[in-house]
Amino acid sequence: MAGIDDVRRLKLRTVLGWGMDDLTELTHHRSSFDVATAAVRRLRRRARLFSLAGLALLVSFVLGAILIERMANELPAGGWRAEGVVTDKSSKVLDVRLTVDNVEGVVTVRLTGTSPDYQLGERVTVLYDPNGHGLYRTDDPPNSRFLTAVLMITALIGAVFLVPSGLIAGRRWGKRLRSVREHGWRSGRALVRRRMRGHTVLSVRMPDGDVLTVVTVRPVTLPLPMDLTASDVYVGGQGNALSIMFLTGPFVVAARLQRHHER
Repeated sequence: MAGIDDVRRLKLRTVLGWGMDDLTELTHHRSSFDVATAAVRRLRRRARLFSLAGLALLVSFVLGAILIERMANELPAGGWRAEGVVTDKSSKVLDVRLTVDNVEGVVTVRLTGTSPDYQLGERVTVLYDPNGHGLYRTDDPPNSRFLTAVLMITALIGAVFLVPSGLIAGRRWGKRLRSVREHGWRSGRALVRRRMRGHTVLSVRMPDGDVLTVVTVRPVTLPLPMDLTASDVYVGGQGNALSIMFLTGPFVVAARLQRHHER
C-alpha cells in the first residue's frame, strides 16, 4: 500500500528543471483516497512555499537597495578624498596611513561587502568627512559593486518568477483540494488518447460504465511519461477542478473535464 512518501513529483526539486524528476519507475501501486487527498494538499503547500520564497527574495532586494543607499549617504556628497597606503587589514576594516590637512596619521577605514581585496602596502583612495565626524570609507571603483548588483538582480528575477507562479499554483491547487473534499474520489481506468504541447487528453472509464474525457492542465510542471499509455487512477473533484492520481507511479496531475459520456 503506497503512502504519501511514495507519491512522486511532490518534492520542490521536481519543479526546478529537467533531470530532477523522481518518477523513475512506472510501477503500479495500491493506495487510498486519503493518500490522494494528502498529495493534493502537499502540492498546494509546495505552491505556498514558492510564494513565500519569492517574497523573501523581494524583501532581500528591497533591504539590499536600502542598505546600499544608506551606505552611500553616510558621507556627504562633497566628501573629500585622500591617497593613503594600507598598513594593516582585516575582513571589515583597513588601517591606512594618509595625510589630512597636512597632518599624517593612521585611520581606520571601513570596507564594504564589495570592496577589493586590498594588500598591505597598496595605495588606496579614501573618502572622508571634512567636518571631522571621523567617517572614513574606501572609494571603491564601480566595478567592485558588480557582485552586489548581480545578487540583487538575481533576487529580483527570482521574486518576479516565484511570487506570481506560486500564487497562481496555490490558488488552483487550493480550488482542487476544496473540490476533492466536497465531491470525493472515484476509481477508474485512464487511457492516453492524445499528447499535446503542455497537455494530455485522457479517456477515463469509471466502474459504472461512464467515460470521462479529461485534459491535464497547469499547474503541471512535467509531462506524463511517454511510456505511460494506461493506468488505474483516482479521479477527485469535478468539472474544471479535477485532480487525477495515477496509481502507476504514483503521481498526481491537475485536469479539467472536457466531456462526460454516460453509459
